[in-house]
Amino acid sequence: MGNIPICCAEEKSPDAEHETMVAEVAIREDPGFSAAPLVITFLLPDGRSTRDVWFYESPLGLDFSMRLPMKVKAVKPGFIGEHSKVQVGWTILRIDGRPVPGSFDATLMMLQMRLQGMRRH
Repeated sequence: MGNIPICCAEEKSPDAEHETMVAEVAIREDPGFSAAPLVITFLLPDGRSTRDVWFYESPLGLDFSMRLPMKVKAVKPGFIGEHSKVQVGWTILRIDGRPVPGSFDATLMMLQMRLQGMRRH
Protein backbone atom coordinates (compact mmCIF):
# COMPACT_ATOMS: atom_id res chain seq x y z
CA MET A 1 0.00 0.00 0.00
CA GLY A 2 1.16 3.52 -0.69
CA ASN A 3 1.21 6.31 1.78
CA ILE A 4 -2.19 7.38 3.04
CA PRO A 5 -2.60 11.10 3.71
CA ILE A 6 -3.35 11.64 7.37
CA CYS A 7 -4.45 14.78 9.08
CA CYS A 8 -5.65 15.24 12.59
CA ALA A 9 -8.43 17.58 13.63
CA GLU A 10 -8.95 18.52 17.22
CA GLU A 11 -12.51 19.21 18.32
CA LYS A 12 -13.07 20.78 21.70
CA SER A 13 -16.36 20.04 23.33
CA PRO A 14 -18.17 22.55 25.56
CA ASP A 15 -16.82 20.49 28.47
CA ALA A 16 -13.24 21.78 28.60
CA GLU A 17 -12.07 18.55 30.25
CA HIS A 18 -13.03 16.39 27.25
CA GLU A 19 -11.51 16.64 23.78
CA THR A 20 -11.97 14.59 20.64
CA MET A 21 -9.05 13.81 18.35
CA VAL A 22 -10.08 12.54 14.94
CA ALA A 23 -7.50 10.83 12.77
CA GLU A 24 -8.84 11.71 9.34
CA VAL A 25 -7.70 9.21 6.77
CA ALA A 26 -8.55 9.14 3.08
CA ILE A 27 -10.76 6.04 2.94
CA ARG A 28 -11.26 4.01 -0.20
CA GLU A 29 -14.33 1.90 -0.86
CA ASP A 30 -13.22 -1.58 0.09
CA PRO A 31 -15.78 -4.21 1.10
CA GLY A 32 -13.13 -6.15 3.02
CA PHE A 33 -12.70 -3.50 5.67
CA SER A 34 -14.90 -1.77 8.19
CA ALA A 35 -15.40 1.93 7.56
CA ALA A 36 -16.55 2.45 11.14
CA PRO A 37 -13.81 4.04 13.21
CA LEU A 38 -12.50 2.56 16.41
CA VAL A 39 -13.09 5.18 19.10
CA ILE A 40 -10.95 4.90 22.22
CA THR A 41 -11.68 7.23 25.12
CA PHE A 42 -8.54 7.86 27.12
CA LEU A 43 -8.28 9.16 30.67
CA LEU A 44 -5.44 11.69 30.72
CA PRO A 45 -2.75 11.73 33.43
CA ASP A 46 -4.48 14.54 35.36
CA GLY A 47 -7.10 11.93 36.35
CA ARG A 48 -10.06 14.13 35.26
CA SER A 49 -9.72 14.98 31.60
CA THR A 50 -10.64 12.54 28.84
CA ARG A 51 -9.96 12.50 25.13
CA ASP A 52 -11.70 10.52 22.38
CA VAL A 53 -9.39 9.36 19.60
CA TRP A 54 -10.91 7.99 16.38
CA PHE A 55 -8.83 5.42 14.49
CA TYR A 56 -9.62 4.41 10.90
CA GLU A 57 -6.75 1.98 10.36
CA SER A 58 -4.47 -0.40 12.17
CA PRO A 59 -1.94 -1.08 13.54
CA LEU A 60 -2.30 1.74 16.01
CA GLY A 61 1.40 1.85 16.86
CA LEU A 62 0.63 1.92 20.58
CA ASP A 63 2.10 -0.33 23.26
CA PHE A 64 -0.05 -0.83 26.34
CA SER A 65 0.65 -2.08 29.85
CA MET A 66 -0.14 -5.77 30.31
CA ARG A 67 -2.51 -5.18 33.24
CA LEU A 68 -5.42 -2.98 34.18
CA PRO A 69 -5.63 -0.11 33.94
CA MET A 70 -4.34 -0.37 30.35
CA LYS A 71 -1.99 2.58 29.94
CA VAL A 72 -0.07 3.64 26.86
CA LYS A 73 3.58 2.62 27.47
CA ALA A 74 4.97 3.67 24.08
CA VAL A 75 3.89 5.45 20.89
CA LYS A 76 5.67 4.16 17.79
CA PRO A 77 6.84 6.80 15.30
CA GLY A 78 5.06 6.91 11.95
CA PHE A 79 1.90 5.09 13.03
CA ILE A 80 -1.63 6.43 13.42
CA GLY A 81 -1.25 6.69 17.21
CA GLU A 82 1.54 9.24 16.78
CA HIS A 83 -0.42 11.15 14.12
CA SER A 84 -3.40 11.22 16.50
CA LYS A 85 -1.18 12.74 19.21
CA VAL A 86 -1.73 9.89 21.69
CA GLN A 87 0.68 10.24 24.62
CA VAL A 88 2.46 7.85 26.97
CA GLY A 89 0.58 7.61 30.27
CA TRP A 90 -2.94 7.84 28.80
CA THR A 91 -5.30 5.15 30.12
CA ILE A 92 -8.01 3.37 28.09
CA LEU A 93 -11.35 4.25 29.67
CA ARG A 94 -13.82 3.19 26.95
CA ILE A 95 -13.73 1.36 23.61
CA ASP A 96 -16.41 2.45 21.14
CA GLY A 97 -18.31 4.07 24.00
CA ARG A 98 -18.35 0.93 26.15
CA PRO A 99 -16.54 0.91 29.49
CA VAL A 100 -13.43 -1.24 29.67
CA PRO A 101 -14.26 -4.71 31.06
CA GLY A 102 -13.08 -5.61 34.56
CA SER A 103 -10.24 -7.88 33.43
CA PHE A 104 -7.16 -7.37 31.30
CA ASP A 105 -7.91 -10.42 29.12
CA ALA A 106 -11.48 -9.24 28.37
CA THR A 107 -10.23 -5.74 27.55
CA LEU A 108 -7.50 -7.08 25.26
CA MET A 109 -9.99 -9.36 23.50
CA MET A 110 -12.43 -6.47 23.03
CA LEU A 111 -9.70 -4.34 21.47
CA GLN A 112 -8.32 -7.14 19.27
CA MET A 113 -11.76 -8.12 17.96
CA ARG A 114 -12.47 -4.51 17.07
CA LEU A 115 -9.14 -4.11 15.26
CA GLN A 116 -9.67 -7.23 13.11
CA GLY A 117 -12.06 -5.55 10.66
CA MET A 118 -10.03 -2.40 10.21
CA ARG A 119 -7.98 -1.42 7.20
CA ARG A 120 -4.28 -2.16 7.67
CA HIS A 121 -1.71 0.57 7.18
